[in-house]
Amino acid sequence: MKMSKKTATAALATAALLAIGAGALPAAASAAATTTTFATLPAGSSPHGIAVDSSGNVFTANYGNGTGSGTVSKITPLGILTAVFGTTGTAPEGIAVDSAGNVYTANSGSNDVTKITADGLTSTVNWGPSSAHVVTGTSPYGIAVDANGNLYTANSGSRNVSKITSAGVSTASWALTTAGSTPHGIAIDSTTGDVFVAQYGLAKVTKITSAGGVGGTTQSWATTGTMPEGVAVNQTTHDVYVTNLGSADISKISAADGTSSTVNWGPSSAHVTTGAQPKGIAIDASGKIYTANYGSSTVSRILPDGTSATYGSGFSGSWINPTGVAINSAGALFVSNTSTNRVSTIAELAAPGTPPAPTAVGGDGSATVTVAAGSGGTPASYLVTASPGGNTCTVTGAAGSCTVTGLSNGTAYTFSATATNATGTSSGSAASGSVSPTITAPGTPPAPTAVGGDGSATVTVAAGSGGAPTSYTVTASPGGRTCTVTGAAGSCTITGLTNGVAYTFSATATNAGGTSGGSAASGSVSPAPATAAPGTPPAPTAVAGDGSATTTVSAGSGGTPTSYTVTASPGGKTCTVTGAAGSCTISGLTNGVAYTFSATATNGTGTSAASAASGPVSPAPASEAPGTPPAPTAVAGDGSATITVSAGSGGTPSSYTVTASPGGKTCTVTGAAGSCTITGLTNGVAYTFSSVATNAVGTSSGSPASGSISPVSAVKVFEAVKFTPLITKTSVAVVTAVSVPGAGKITQIATTRVAKKKAKKAGVSKKKKKPKTKTRCKATKIVKVAGSFPMTCKMNKKSRKELRKKAMTLTIRTTFTPAKGKPTVKTKIVKLKRKR
Repeated sequence: MKMSKKTATAALATAALLAIGAGALPAAASAAATTTTFATLPAGSSPHGIAVDSSGNVFTANYGNGTGSGTVSKITPLGILTAVFGTTGTAPEGIAVDSAGNVYTANSGSNDVTKITADGLTSTVNWGPSSAHVVTGTSPYGIAVDANGNLYTANSGSRNVSKITSAGVSTASWALTTAGSTPHGIAIDSTTGDVFVAQYGLAKVTKITSAGGVGGTTQSWATTGTMPEGVAVNQTTHDVYVTNLGSADISKISAADGTSSTVNWGPSSAHVTTGAQPKGIAIDASGKIYTANYGSSTVSRILPDGTSATYGSGFSGSWINPTGVAINSAGALFVSNTSTNRVSTIAELAAPGTPPAPTAVGGDGSATVTVAAGSGGTPASYLVTASPGGNTCTVTGAAGSCTVTGLSNGTAYTFSATATNATGTSSGSAASGSVSPTITAPGTPPAPTAVGGDGSATVTVAAGSGGAPTSYTVTASPGGRTCTVTGAAGSCTITGLTNGVAYTFSATATNAGGTSGGSAASGSVSPAPATAAPGTPPAPTAVAGDGSATTTVSAGSGGTPTSYTVTASPGGKTCTVTGAAGSCTISGLTNGVAYTFSATATNGTGTSAASAASGPVSPAPASEAPGTPPAPTAVAGDGSATITVSAGSGGTPSSYTVTASPGGKTCTVTGAAGSCTITGLTNGVAYTFSSVATNAVGTSSGSPASGSISPVSAVKVFEAVKFTPLITKTSVAVVTAVSVPGAGKITQIATTRVAKKKAKKAGVSKKKKKPKTKTRCKATKIVKVAGSFPMTCKMNKKSRKELRKKAMTLTIRTTFTPAKGKPTVKTKIVKLKRKR
């Protein structure tokens, strides 16, 4: 595509700025920019210089190992990599692109310039007149191209500047520099044609007019910081900027008179610093300056007023040792990372544009306002402001809602918003439509949840739709007792309930706008007496082992324990038994010392006093292998069995292995005696169990088999369900399915309430006596295992006769009395129709 001279000049100026030395960018960007890996070059590429052409293609000068030929890589705007776009001379440092798309590298190792045409054809030695070799001074470092296609190289070894025409005619020593200098960076003012050279060794900038030679050279045109490396020209103001690798700062040099200001051109004459060892430098169309900081693996951004910011956290990910930096026409930064062989991009985050008008919904003394992004950068937050009054709320994120509180009901409000991100804050949006906060009555709350207590239940409520509640009224059924919750949600306790009776609970929600309808009923709960704390357990029994003792505990009076803590004396070592009874082993005891053991029992209500001490036992080393243990005992569980073992003759066991038959599943008991549980058994299958005992001397033979047991499905709670009236010509009964958690006695009694009336006397009002109950049927069943059992409660003859006259309402009270523990009661109302 043919370019105008003005466009070509701008492109060349950008290329010149980027050609002052290889470059790359740090690993991470600041919060106001997005950093990505644009391309990964082959291992060993070591990219130094970087440049961008007018089409957005990115080129890197790949230094390699500094001894053989180098390469140039090309990356299209879409990120498509040509790893070897062209081969160069040795150790290419700087890189530049002309208006025709030709790429040039300054080869510091072979003292020449490589030209790679836009189609990727390399011509290092034959693009001068008559295929002449295009040479430079010694160790060319930086390279720049002017609007006419002339090339300039800063030769650090021979301390001069070479000029090469577009035809390849080279003036190797076009302009000399001062003795002791080391030219590094080079840049061109596209308007005047003046050439500026950073003199690394002298802390100076040399200015060379387009005429060149001795007369056109101002050797010490301006003073810089120490070790000036890169140089760039602002093509609008014509000011010159220099990166000072040694002093880690930026020199600004006035175009008018060469006056240098390194330390006082920032805000309030502040020192304008960069990261460590800045090398590459570039300036975008708005005058922002970017430096690639090789030593700190960061990129610095300096605004035209000298305000400085840093991108990247340094030495992480792909951002290590950036050398060069380039900018495309869209303002995107490209950085060459020498140590990671990667080209990275930084896209600065724009400030948000003005957001559209918010939308608002009135509430009770409040309004919920929803905001969305406008053009520009993505917002990180919004500030919403109410009018009148100025009350505010904040939305975090790219869009969303917040609630402005403290508004007056009945007053019309509008709302505007500003959007903010790390770069800046937008102007205020247009106002929302007008809304007036009002009080809305609460919607029907969801069904409460309830937990039974001793003659009570604690009920938890939450809000439904509609206005926010200020209180709730909770009502129990049956009975109608109530409690009140204050606030938008919470709990209250209804007392005076009857233990054993099933209750449900409903709630209404209230605020200044009104009261909701009643909620759906909660699940049923039955209050029950609180579980007592365990009583003091009896003294444990103990069996000595080798440096240990196995203790067995059982329950005393009071509530059923869930665990025990056993303590040895002397020494205070402990072990824990989980469950209502069992064994545990205390280790770490001293052989030959007599120990006694006491225990405390614990459940959810509390912990008992300590038991009396066990008889003394003295741990001792095993002297012989254990004898055959006696047959274990087993208790069935749900898909499992718990087996208890004890020692036989011979040496004291330190462990047992218990084996199930059939199936061969095992479990292990640690200590001289105790229990373990075998899982993975099949419910309904009969199993026996044998054990072997082991200590340090050896293992016993297998014990006799235990009695047979069959695992059954666990029944976790006592339930009485499926109350089915059974009415025949000769019998009336109620059949109930009763599920129990273990062995015990099931008793069922059905009663009706009968009110007797007293005869009325003259002048005396009729008075009712307290209703009495009449027993209609009884049933009893003894169960030995957990499970579900049918109960048939047959009505007596008199009750059957009464049923022929009228319907009857029975109160059926089902009681389960476990083998150990307190009875549990379930009550159910069953209506029987009249028997015709």
